[in-house]
Amino acid sequence: MYYVRAAALLAVLGSIIAATGCSGGAGGAAPPLPATQQPNTNTPNNPNNPTVSPTSQFAQTTGSLSYVSGPITGLLSNGGFQINAGSGIGYVYIQPNSSTHEFYGGLSPKVGEYASLVTSSSLGGSTLTPLAVSLYSSSVPSSTLTGTVTSAQSYGIAIKLDSNGSYIGVALSTKTAISGSIAVGQHISAAGPGSTATASYPTSVTGGSGGSTPTPQPSAHPTSTPSGGVPAHVLTADYFEGLFGTFKVTPAQAAPYLTWAQTDATDASGIHNAGIKVQIYVDPNRVGPNDPLYGGSVESDFAHTCSGSRITIGSAQYVTDLGNSGYRAHVESYIESKQAQGPIDNIFIDNGGALTAYTAYAKVSPGMPCGYSDALWTTNQIGAYDGFSRPIIVNGLEAFTSTTLSPVLQLLAASNVVGGDMEHCYSDDSQPIMGSSAWPMIENTEIIVNNENKSFECMARNTAAASSSIPERIFTLASFLMTYNPSTSILAEEFATPDGLHVFPESELVALDPVVPEPSSSTGIAGLRTSTGVYARQYNACYLHGVSQGPCVVAVSRDEGAPHAFPYSGYTRTLTIGGNGVLDGGVVGTNGPPPPSVMQPFTAVIAFK
Repeated sequence: MYYVRAAALLAVLGSIIAATGCSGGAGGAAPPLPATQQPNTNTPNNPNNPTVSPTSQFAQTTGSLSYVSGPITGLLSNGGFQINAGSGIGYVYIQPNSSTHEFYGGLSPKVGEYASLVTSSSLGGSTLTPLAVSLYSSSVPSSTLTGTVTSAQSYGIAIKLDSNGSYIGVALSTKTAISGSIAVGQHISAAGPGSTATASYPTSVTGGSGGSTPTPQPSAHPTSTPSGGVPAHVLTADYFEGLFGTFKVTPAQAAPYLTWAQTDATDASGIHNAGIKVQIYVDPNRVGPNDPLYGGSVESDFAHTCSGSRITIGSAQYVTDLGNSGYRAHVESYIESKQAQGPIDNIFIDNGGALTAYTAYAKVSPGMPCGYSDALWTTNQIGAYDGFSRPIIVNGLEAFTSTTLSPVLQLLAASNVVGGDMEHCYSDDSQPIMGSSAWPMIENTEIIVNNENKSFECMARNTAAASSSIPERIFTLASFLMTYNPSTSILAEEFATPDGLHVFPESELVALDPVVPEPSSSTGIAGLRTSTGVYARQYNACYLHGVSQGPCVVAVSRDEGAPHAFPYSGYTRTLTIGGNGVLDGGVVGTNGPPPPSVMQPFTAVIAFK
């Protein structure tokens, strides 16, 4: 999921796909499925809440919020700014923090621009911390916006606009007059300051039957509770807190949807206590002067050529020698120091496997280690990993060529290696939809890892906006579900979201009881190619947030330039998704139109009977 290798490996995958003409697109046992926490049903997200009406609940959470607006008159070095909020308030500093939703519409704070915000801070103070804030190039416009409520937010609600299908925030404050119901799924009209490019800060909101009759939309979450024994979502992973994760979502908010968090050890306790498993990043295979393992190292920790020279890989890191017992002890001491800071469930080891897996994009200079062979190098790593005190996920499954799978797969032989991670899994920034030779190589890797009873961590490194990446999200999910193991396979995506949590409502689709078993490692994905040329797998029992949806099928057409007929009859509806993440306006449903009779190349569909 993870820290350092995206750019180089993106080049490798890009070259593979370009060469084939793609058009664009543990101790021997795997970790057990964790107990799934259930969402709090006493919230505005549940329109059927029997004890608190949605409208009154929104009033409780937003009734004390104040609306403030005015021109920016000065900038602060830490990203804040000063505005003239007018009579009764005057000049105040606006200081966004990690909980602030910034609806900037492509702008950044500048003197002369205007800002609107809602805040729970006292207006008598000199500094206001906004829950939501928007920027405008000139005076704040007014507008009337209509749409369907998709979720509750700290500042009010998120809606899907009737006008263009995009998702924006509606910030409710003491100046907002509310009539009718504004529960999730209700159609509303919001009038007042704001725009479709930023957010609405309405003076009035009309809910219930207000506005035109909307087209039925997928719901934010099913209102029924999951059936006993059925997980509410597939296993998921994301950066969370630490150096690279969000602080706009609390661990308690993320816990119902996030299984694994890669974070820093200093943040591990709060995350772990919320019920999320914790992973930390370690790279013992190469280190640079600024890396933590470089400190305290001795010369024998590094690999050398037969002439005694240290070996660099890339531009700024040295190749290390895990065959050296002293270096193994040095790495284990570092792992133990991290465990002392907080609970750690496993460690993510980067850049493992044979050095030849990386020479396509990272120069090894001045030569290979003395006496080097792929077999010896891999054996030394397996010995080292089996001696470390925490279970290991090894990264690098994406280091394949157009004809051979990654040699990192050999590290699964280590008893302490519980799984492997594949970056650029089914989608990334360079190839939003993987096709040609890359897609079957990814599927075949997923099959091999699952047949080894290890965890396959599928990381789609596509950082485009989630709300504009609907085909890519469906393609990634369908491809992942095609060969996944519900108990061990992990989905980690990076589509951009406003709150920084990269978990999506479609991850709540869990497919069980496949009609045909997992293909063998020797057969691979070819075992799921249907007579029409579409790759597909049917499941007898499919659930959305634990609620039965009947049988379903995941189908992928990936052949370049060749449409294929949808291979099955009897499927009458499809998965629909929209918006952003699971906590900031994302929606999912299973009542979309019937599957197409012909699937175009590089498309996917998930259909239900």
